[in-house]
Amino acid sequence: MTLLVYDGTLDGFLTAIFHGFTLKGQCYDIVRETADESLLPGLFEQRQVESDPALSDRVYTAVRNKLSTETYNHVYRAWLSRQTGIELEICRFLKLSFHHGRDISDMLQSPVVHRVVKTSQAVGGEAHRMLGLLRFHLQGGVYVADIRPDYEILPLITSHFVERFGSQPFVIRDRHYGQALVHYREKSAILPMKEFPPMEEVGDGDVFEQMWKHYYKALTIEERKNPRIMQQHMPKKYWKTILEKSS
Repeated sequence: MTLLVYDGTLDGFLTAIFHGFTLKGQCYDIVRETADESLLPGLFEQRQVESDPALSDRVYTAVRNKLSTETYNHVYRAWLSRQTGIELEICRFLKLSFHHGRDISDMLQSPVVHRVVKTSQAVGGEAHRMLGLLRFHLQGGVYVADIRPDYEILPLITSHFVERFGSQPFVIRDRHYGQALVHYREKSAILPMKEFPPMEEVGDGDVFEQMWKHYYKALTIEERKNPRIMQQHMPKKYWKTILEKSS
C-alpha cells in the first residue's frame, strides 16, 4: 500500500486526492504530515505529496461543476473534522459521486456516504453553535475570545464575525488546534499559535462581559431552570470560555 502524505493544508489534501485518483487499481491511503514520523503507519511506501494549486483547483472545479456545491461543502467540512481516516473516506465518497455523476449525499445507506455526510453535519453544527456561544473579552482595545472546539471550525465562522465587527480588531484563539483568527484593519488571517499567553484579568469596565452576564441573569427564571435542556443547548465542555457561566 502507498501512503500519500500531504502537508495538512486544503491545497495539499486536494492535490493528494488528484494523485489518489491516478493510482487506479492500487491500494493507497491519504494521511496528514506529522512532526513525529513514528505516528505514520509503518511497513508502507510513503510518497510525499507537494501542494500544487493547479491540481487542487482542478479537483475543486470538478467537484463543484460536475457534482454540486453541496458535495464540495460536505468534503470541506468533513476534512475540517480532523478525524483519523477521514481523508480516505472523502476520496472514496468522491469516487462514488463521480461514478453516479451527481450529488449522492442522500445515499446514506452507503457507509462511506454516511460517514462523510454525518461528519460534515457534525462540523457544521458545532460551527453554528459556536456563533452563539463564543464570548469576547476586551483587552487594550482588541476583543479576544478563546474556544476549544472538537473540530477545526475557525474557517467556517470567520466571515460571520468579520462582517459583524467590520473595522474593529478582534482575535479568536482556538486553543485545541493551536491557531487564531486575527482581524485587523479590515484584513483577516488564520495563523498558527504555539503558545497562548493568559488573558489579563477582565475588569468591571468590560462592556461585553457585563452585557452577557446581565443578559443571562435577566432571562433566568429560577423556578423554571432546566439543567438538562440547558446542557443540550450549551454543553458543559464550552462553559470554560463562556462569560455568563463564570459568574
